[in-house]
Amino acid sequence: MGVLYHGSPVMGLNRLETNDSTHGNYLYATPDKDIATIFAGKCGDDLTSTIYRNSKGEPWNLVERMPGVFDTMYNNSASLYVVDDSTFKDIHSSFNELVSEVGVNVLASYNIANVYDKIKELELQGKIKIYNYPSRPKEIPDDDSDLIEKEINHCKRKNIPITKGMFARLVFLHPNLMPLVNKKLSEYKVNGFSDDDIVQLYENNIVNQMLEPSHERYIKSAFIALASSYPNLVPIVRNKLNIFFKSKEEKVSIIVDNKAKMMPNINEDMARDIKNRYFDDQRDINQICSELNVVFKELNTKPLEKNKVRVLSKDGGFVNYILISLLTGIMIGVVAALSYVFIRG
Repeated sequence: MGVLYHGSPVMGLNRLETNDSTHGNYLYATPDKDIATIFAGKCGDDLTSTIYRNSKGEPWNLVERMPGVFDTMYNNSASLYVVDDSTFKDIHSSFNELVSEVGVNVLASYNIANVYDKIKELELQGKIKIYNYPSRPKEIPDDDSDLIEKEINHCKRKNIPITKGMFARLVFLHPNLMPLVNKKLSEYKVNGFSDDDIVQLYENNIVNQMLEPSHERYIKSAFIALASSYPNLVPIVRNKLNIFFKSKEEKVSIIVDNKAKMMPNINEDMARDIKNRYFDDQRDINQICSELNVVFKELNTKPLEKNKVRVLSKDGGFVNYILISLLTGIMIGVVAALSYVFIRG
């Protein structure tokens, strides 16, 4: 029996389960402790960092794609789990990973007090080479323009149409790429981004960060990147950031207005009712945001019927206003049934 390693910010597990990922519903593990440590960070993806090496004998190159983003990605404790390799197979990942289609029990675990400190320790040992922003190895362009082609290739692999929305997160995190993204979009006959779009992207991400704190949006790093590329937008975006210093009622109002603007199935009556419900709520803003996040997700996945208004009752449950047309339909059904009984009788 061989063993593999799985790094995770979730500590104290006795069993590891599969999750949906780029390659499928798999559990990932690796014989390489160093790469498992890198993957023990609490967040991060291809738009925030790059991990690679050119040969097996050299250290892993860990490249920071945004200013200060490693402080966010790796500022967490974690566990390095040891598992049996018998259910794992090689999918030829560039990260020396293997995957299992079933969950496995943990054989042993090692705690990491701080992942970034551990990565720096591995760099001193010559096992990892860290490139802090804006430094770059020769393989990666200084302007991060290679990320545009990565997004295009992702769409092609998934057979997803090339749309403006597919590049929204890229432009938010790397605003310097907006002209190049717009040029690429024009090749596909798609309208590009404007300064107003960037401001809206910041508002959306700020609101979503409040609604779901565990899903990191990299607001701080993105703002630093914006200041470098579009200093004229800094005052406008800084005003958006002021939401964090506003009263509970003002925060609720801004959040609901943002979602009403982005979700066409939230009409004015519903937005007003949601605000009124939470203006009187005595809980702290984090609890309110947690509940609002559930509300908006449900509304987004279950669009309202035409002309139906859905609001929150005081006890937090859903209440539907029934339309006159719906009541009329019910009455017609009742009359028809009574007529049938009368005639048969």
